[in-house]
Amino acid sequence: MSISVKAVESSFFISASSRTPSVTYGDSFDLQCIVKLHYTPSVPITVTWRFQPQGGGGRVPRPGNSDEGGHAALGGAAEGGTYQCSAQLWRRSYDNTWSKIANRTSNLLGINVLKPVSKLRLQKANQSLSFLEDSRVRVNCSIVAQTSPDSQHTVLWYARKGAEPDSTPELLLKISHVSGFEYGAYAEEEELKRRVQSERLSPQLYGLTLHRAELSDSGTYYCQVEEWLLDPDAVWYPPRPRHLRIHTCGRYTAR
Repeated sequence: MSISVKAVESSFFISASSRTPSVTYGDSFDLQCIVKLHYTPSVPITVTWRFQPQGGGGRVPRPGNSDEGGHAALGGAAEGGTYQCSAQLWRRSYDNTWSKIANRTSNLLGINVLKPVSKLRLQKANQSLSFLEDSRVRVNCSIVAQTSPDSQHTVLWYARKGAEPDSTPELLLKISHVSGFEYGAYAEEEELKRRVQSERLSPQLYGLTLHRAELSDSGTYYCQVEEWLLDPDAVWYPPRPRHLRIHTCGRYTAR
């Protein structure tokens, strides 16, 4: 009778895989470290994950639901990169001490984390309004669709004097998604700081008000909205834009 004794490591194989190699910010993804042992005895196994983020550096992924050989995390900018697992087999000696008898490292597994595509949509408005001099003028910018209920917005108001369609609109003022406020060149040049007001009327409605309207305020007014979301690491980011437009809110003539 011929007896052949094989080393444990000769029948020990490991690979890394994921059912979700490409995910959107905020979605969970799974990592599986598949360990194959071609023998029956139960041997303790230690599984370790290593991570190399896109752009260099290194850190352990955010903890999530996991099981033996697996790991789950929420997708964010910091989670995109290359993952690799390693597994170690252990044996208990007769004196009850443990020794490592085999070690294997898996293939490299790339996880791509993408920003969501923006669903931002504004209500179209192309009104021609006429007001008496020294009256109050109000134009609105209404959001009818957005990517997330938690979206925040940066709103930029533009103005173009006269009726020349080819002239470039100038920035009147800007309100950022973190509540910062600044005037643009148009407000400076036309000395509008004391008479112009912008406010958030509701989470999806913004208004621009001109007080004590003057003849020089006649022109076309526009709004541009930028959408911002929080990633799982509480960092603000803009979703992938489908398009970027400046929307006409109204043409205003003082008389």
